[in-house]
Parts: sequence; structure tokens; C-alpha cells
Amino acid sequence: MRLRTPQQRRLAAIDLFVGCTAAQITALDRLGTEVALAESTTLCREAVTPAQFVVVLSGRVQLRRGEQHVLTLTPGAWFGHVALLAGAPAEHVSAVAVVPTRVLVFSRREFFSMLAGAPTVAATLRAGESARVAAEAVPGGVEAHFVPSATAGA
Repeated sequence: MRLRTPQQRRLAAIDLFVGCTAAQITALDRLGTEVALAESTTLCREAVTPAQFVVVLSGRVQLRRGEQHVLTLTPGAWFGHVALLAGAPAEHVSAVAVVPTRVLVFSRREFFSMLAGAPTVAATLRAGESARVAAEAVPGGVEAHFVPSATAGA
């Protein structure tokens, strides 16, 4: 099976999905919902258990603790997985789109369907990958994966 749409090819290029087969990418494309966010849109709030897993497709999402900027997530970054896997609040930050941004959102049900259908994704999220979660790079811990172009601090 080949990747047929530009969106499927874009998904296949995201770090998290690189090990997926074409059939798995096609299934992921059907699971997630692409959402366009206006600048200043809040995706999740500090201390609230998120009900979704989010992959940044374009734009920038800033993680904030209170009013303090902790980390900026750029295309290819993702967050929400730790809380979904743990079934408990893991968000110690709010996530806010700081420019017009497109994200791929997986509901709790879609997230667990993704894990069941794409073992490489499940392994990456459960065991961690070579680029460690931001909790190791940012004091206070943030449960997000960031790509090298993501920036911490101001």
C-alpha cells in the first residue's frame, strides 16, 4: 500500500510515525482530527487532565506554567500522552497557540486505537525515544516531546 494523500505523506514524516507502515499511516489519518487554531487559542489548562493527544503540524504552541513561558513546541512535537497513559493529571502547564497553528488531535478513544494499531507508536510513547521528553530538559517537568527546533525559556 502506498501513501496516497499529501496529509498521509506529512504524517509519515513526523518523528513519532516514521516507523509506521503505509497501512498504519492511512489508519492514523482516519483517526485524528486536524484542527486549525487561531493565535491565543488554549489547547489545555494547567492542572487539568487532558482528554486528548496533540501533534503540532504547523505553527507554534507555547507551554506555560502560570504566566511563565516554559517551552515552545514546533511542528512534529506532541503532548498529552503521559496523562492519557497514566489516567491522571500530568499537565503542569497550559498549552496555547501563539500563532495560527494546525494540530492533529486524537481523543482518548482514538489515542488508544492508535496505540493498538501502530505498535511502533505505542513503543515510542511508552518507553520513550532517543530525544527524551521535555521533563528532562525543563526544570519542573513538562510532559511533551519536542523536536530540536523547539525552544525553551523566553
